[in-house]
Amino acid sequence: MKRQLLLVAVVLVMMGLLALAGRVLADSSAAAPGSRARLGSTAGLNSPLSASAVYTVDGTSAGGLYLSLAIVDGHPAVAYLSQNSAHLKFARAGDVAGSQWGLSLTVDTGFTAGQFASLAVVDNDPAIAYYSGASKTLSFARASDVDGTSWPVTHTVDSTGNVGLFASLAVVDGHPAIAYYDGTTVGHGHLKYVRATNSDGTSWGMPITVDSAGDTGWYSSLAVVNGQPAIVYFDINGGGHLRYVRATNMDGTAWGITHTVDSQVNPTQSARILTIVNDNPAIAYGDANGGLNGHLKYVRASDANGDTWGAPVTVDVTGNAGYYPSLAVIQGLPAIAYCDNSTHALKLAQALDAAGAAWRNPTTLDSGQFDEFSSLAEVNGQAGIAYEDQSGLGSLRLAVAALAAPIRLFVPLAMR
Repeated sequence: MKRQLLLVAVVLVMMGLLALAGRVLADSSAAAPGSRARLGSTAGLNSPLSASAVYTVDGTSAGGLYLSLAIVDGHPAVAYLSQNSAHLKFARAGDVAGSQWGLSLTVDTGFTAGQFASLAVVDNDPAIAYYSGASKTLSFARASDVDGTSWPVTHTVDSTGNVGLFASLAVVDGHPAIAYYDGTTVGHGHLKYVRATNSDGTSWGMPITVDSAGDTGWYSSLAVVNGQPAIVYFDINGGGHLRYVRATNMDGTAWGITHTVDSQVNPTQSARILTIVNDNPAIAYGDANGGLNGHLKYVRASDANGDTWGAPVTVDVTGNAGYYPSLAVIQGLPAIAYCDNSTHALKLAQALDAAGAAWRNPTTLDSGQFDEFSSLAEVNGQAGIAYEDQSGLGSLRLAVAALAAPIRLFVPLAMR
C-alpha cells in the first residue's frame, strides 16, 4: 500500500512539473520581440499585485511635482514642489501605514524652489536636497526635529552657474552628499558631486566634477555601494548612454573609471533609479526607444562594487512604459513604480526573485490621470508609491500595494 501511495505521489509531482513547464513555454511564445524579461518570465504563475488602498496626501496643491518618498521616524513622508504655491513642501503621515495625513509644511518659499526634491534622513532628522529654479542654485534644508515639524534654515550648496538639476541626496560616510547636473553650458553639462563637512549639512565642501565629457549627468542617482558613493546617470550625446561610476574612497573625493551599463539609450524622465539589490547595485530606467513606444528596463551588477554588469532585462514593453521609474526593494524583492505614458496609468512591477532575473506582469494601480512623478518605498511591509494625480483639480496621493503570494507547487508529504 505504501508503495502505491509513493507511485501516486510521484505521478502528481510529474504532472505538476509538466504543467509548470507548459505555462512557462506559453509565456515565452507570447513574448514581444526583444523582450528578455518575457522570455525568462514566470509571470503567468503568480497572482497580480493590487492596490489595497489609495490615500490623499495633499488635495490642495493641484498635485505635487518632483516628489520624493522616504520613511521618516517610522512613518512615510513626502517632499515635493506644490503646483499651487510653487514652493517646496513636506508632509509626513500620522501613522506607519500612511493612511492619515495632516497639513503640509512649507520648507522654502522661494519661487519654484523644490524642483528635483530628494528626501532622506540626515543625522536623525529629515532633509531635502533640491534645485531652486528662480535662482538656479542647489539648495539643502534639514528639519530641526525627527518628525519634520520645523524647518528653520535652508542652505545654498552651489550657486555657480545653473546648478542643482537632478539632485540626488544620500548620507555618505556620516555626512549628507548630493549628486547633480551642472547645466551652465547648454548642450555641455557636467555631472557633479558635493559632500557636507559635518553630519547635519550646515557646512559644505567644494563641488567635484565627476564627469565632463559630452552632455552628461542627466537623471543622476546617488547611493552608497559597498561603503563608497556611486552615481548612475545618462550621457545624452551619441544616442544616449547609461553610465555608472563609483568613488575610490569613502567620502567621494576621488572617483574611479566610468562604466557604460547600456548604450544607445533614449532615456525617459527618471526618479530614484540606483538601489542595492541582493548586495549588488541595480538600476531601473526607461528607454524611450527612439521616440516610439517606451520600454521599462532593469539591470543589476554582477559584483558588489558595480565593476561588471549583466545584460539589461526588459520588464515592460506594453503601451509607452518606463516613464519616471522608481526602484526599491520591497520585502526582499526588487520592485519598480512607473508611468505608462500611453494611458497615464500608475503601474507597479515586482520581481519574482531577489536578484530581479524574472518579473511579474506589471499591475495598474491607478488608471486616472497620473502623468509624471512617482516615488517608491517600502511602507509598513508593503509597496508604497507617492504620485501625482492630475484628475480633477489634481492631488498628491499615496498608493499602498499588497504583495502577491507566489503559487507553490504541491509536494506530498511522502516526497518531502
